[in-house]
Amino acid sequence: MASHPHSAIHLYNYLCAVRSTFTCVDDYQQQFENLLKLPRYSPELFTSVVTQLESVMTATPERQALWPELQHILASARQDPQYDSLLVRVTESFFFIRHVESVLENDSQLEAFVRSLLLDSSDAQHGEVMRSIASFLKTLDHTTRVGVESVLQQQRQSTEQDSTDMLLLRIRRILDDEVLFAAFSEIVDTDMVAGIQWSDTLLKIYELIRARKPEVWDSISSVLDQAQSSHDTTQYRSYEEYVQRNFLDDGGQQYLDGEADRARVEHMMDNLSMHAS
Repeated sequence: MASHPHSAIHLYNYLCAVRSTFTCVDDYQQQFENLLKLPRYSPELFTSVVTQLESVMTATPERQALWPELQHILASARQDPQYDSLLVRVTESFFFIRHVESVLENDSQLEAFVRSLLLDSSDAQHGEVMRSIASFLKTLDHTTRVGVESVLQQQRQSTEQDSTDMLLLRIRRILDDEVLFAAFSEIVDTDMVAGIQWSDTLLKIYELIRARKPEVWDSISSVLDQAQSSHDTTQYRSYEEYVQRNFLDDGGQQYLDGEADRARVEHMMDNLSMHAS
């Protein structure tokens, strides 16, 4: 099946061809991928990126053969900001798609999966993407579906870990106190192992901050609010079940309980902010 020259699958296939000219992943990422991610919103920045890419792409005969197509891609990106955003999204998703491809059976499934990610849609919402992926999973046989779900689950865990690491770094900087941060980390780690509800953990954290450094509570609470949304210790039998229960079901006690907890904690934070002011 021929792909549109400006489609996500075309860009992915092109990046695969470029990746094959590098001996290792690190070289590909450092010498090529990172350049594609550089900002190029002004003519000067765009020219700089193209110049650097030209140096990389003309370094070997294999890459030299791929350089004209990249020039065409970049020229299109320069004229169309939406296409430029698509190029960045595909570049960022490249290794994730490649991992999924390794468990798929043919090119048709690969193209269907890439379409399900809605990369061509710049305004696609998270829920829409999840529903689209769920529809794709239903087209697969059991063995292939299990393989894809495993990759998706790994991706989700990796994304959550990256997000958690960034949140912890922000909290550490706000606290600016290694002893206090150690006490904070002990509460979070202990409660996580014990399976304590996140709303109860937040109450403990508030007590700690109120006693030791109350002036930073407002800043900490905004970070914790983000952490609450990603702090999901529920285990699912499959990624499809995760999609179904989080995005497709009309109701569900777990959802209602989660919303009740969120409302309770938000009310608590509002009250605490009022008392602190």
